[in-house]
Amino acid sequence: MNKHTATPDRTFTVATDDSLSELIFNARDRILFIAPGITEPVAVALAARLSDPKISITVILDSDPEVYRLGFGTPEGLTILKEQLGVNQIGLRCQPGIRIGVLVADDKTMIYSPIPQLIEAGSTSATKPNALFLGGNTATKLSEAAGATENTLPSDSEIGKKALTLQDVEAIKKNIDENPPEPFDLTQKARVFSSRLQYVEFTVEKYQLTRQTVPIAMKREVVKRLRQRRETSVLQRRSRWRLYAFGALSDATAIADSEPQALGEGFFVKGAVVRWRR
Repeated sequence: MNKHTATPDRTFTVATDDSLSELIFNARDRILFIAPGITEPVAVALAARLSDPKISITVILDSDPEVYRLGFGTPEGLTILKEQLGVNQIGLRCQPGIRIGVLVADDKTMIYSPIPQLIEAGSTSATKPNALFLGGNTATKLSEAAGATENTLPSDSEIGKKALTLQDVEAIKKNIDENPPEPFDLTQKARVFSSRLQYVEFTVEKYQLTRQTVPIAMKREVVKRLRQRRETSVLQRRSRWRLYAFGALSDATAIADSEPQALGEGFFVKGAVVRWRR
């Protein structure tokens, strides 16, 4: 099948981002998208159609951030949707707890089972179907039930009665940013090989940081140069300077006798983290 040109040729088929995007790109009159969340490819396809004033677009999603942590959608898709809400008028509505996927494109309908990417990657073969592809009056009936026709209002619909506002989307995005999803591919592998994974807790004992105070005469211009270095913070107090070094100090006498410039550089070369403080 060629991208954006194909139509599923079987009733039992597979719903993927590519197949959903194809139907969206080929729609001429109406698009109704219902799902728990939205992925980046689907969001890109919807965004590309918003510039066509002839198409009626309705999107109904769950507003729970957990949807994206489970993998029913992606944070990138939500970001694209948020950007489009700021510049375009979208019939974006909310249906809490929805776990059915529906895409109506003109008179074509795909009803599918959304895949939680946290659990499995999902099928890409029609021989392992997760969707039904239907035509005829099904599209009209679904659109009417979702309040996505000219003769129906969202308040009269069976689902998606409440609008999903820009503030709602921003709140979802903030929640996801504060507690992002786990890497889906890693989680899938961990679930498959859970019997071979071991979680080990360990502690480090008898560990200490050493401190040594070294009197160093500093000129004002030297202090100014050291302050400009991002790795070093220099503060003066009664012409004495306390040096805190995390690392081994092999020769304290040689360090004390060194020039200030060479002192700092020497520590950095040795890999020690140097901090000057009062």
